[in-house]
Order: sequence, then structure tokens, then C-alpha cells
Amino acid sequence: MLRHPGMHVALLLLTGQFFFVEAQPGIEAGEEPAVGQALGVEAGMGGSWRGSLPRFFLVARYERAAIDYSGGALQPGYASRREYDDLAFGLRILIPVVEPVRIYFDALAGTTDAHAQLARPDLPMLDSERFRPLGQFALGLQFRLFTHFSVGVRAQYTVLDHSPDALAIAAGERLDPSRLSLSATLGVHF
Repeated sequence: MLRHPGMHVALLLLTGQFFFVEAQPGIEAGEEPAVGQALGVEAGMGGSWRGSLPRFFLVARYERAAIDYSGGALQPGYASRREYDDLAFGLRILIPVVEPVRIYFDALAGTTDAHAQLARPDLPMLDSERFRPLGQFALGLQFRLFTHFSVGVRAQYTVLDHSPDALAIAAGERLDPSRLSLSATLGVHF
């Protein structure tokens, strides 16, 4: 018999009544004032207590995004490309509203492998690679079309650390330490 209330939560999340995998193609606004393509994959397992409406999932998420920029925040003739490989883990809380509609909230923490390139006229290309901590917060709307398939939309806000960026300094620009992504979701549930 489980005597500690936290053990019930841990057992529910680790044994899982429900599992899902989602593909999340979309767009991402980066640290510079530019938008690029993104593709995320998220998987989770969890469930709910008998008679309970919310469902709780432990989740893992990977996202790849690439953003090109050559706008006014850079010196004339400069162009940058930033690529992000995010890996994060956290919790999803899903609430069925009215069949087949569900809403959910994700809170995740992890790291990003950030690659950046800065092209400068008549000068060598500059490259940078660094790992940065991140936090991700997402709100989603899911339509369960069939028992094992769903579609939906998702908005995600990613917070990055405030560490200096050598390429931004070389380009004479100031970066915003956050990103926003909007995506469609295609889910398989079992």
C-alpha cells in the first residue's frame, strides 16, 4: 500500500495509462527579428486518476529550427543564419473540454545546441556553436478526430539565458533571449 501521496503521482506518471507521439511542423520567430521553419517531435506517457478530468504526462521534446536574417538590425551587407536543436523534458497537463476538443499546457526545461553563422562582405564567415539552457512554455488545442489520431495547434514561448553572443556583437546587433513558435500538431495516441 502506498502511504505517501507523492508516490501515487510518480506511479501514475511512470506506469502510464496513455501514450502519445506528436509531429509539430511550424514556424519560429527567433532572437533576431526574423521567422524561419521549425519541426518538433514530442512524446509522453501518463494518465489520470479515476473520476479526474485533467491528465498528466511526463514528456520529452526535440525541435530543430533554422532562421535566416539580413535586416536592418545588422550592419549593411551582413547576413546571419541561426539553427537550434532543442532537447527538453517536462510536464503536460491536458484537459478534455467537450469531445473531441482538448486543451493542454506544457512546461519544459532543457538545452539548445545553437549554431550561428555571420556572412560579412569582403571578410571571412564567422561561425559560433554553443549550448544554452532553455525553458519552454506551450499552450495547445487538440482535436481528437479518432481514438488514436489527433490534429491541433500549438503556441510555444522559449526562454533562453542572457549570455553574450559573439556573432551578435560582431554584427553590431542586440538579440532578444527568447523565441516564439506556432505549429500544427499531428498526434498518434495509444
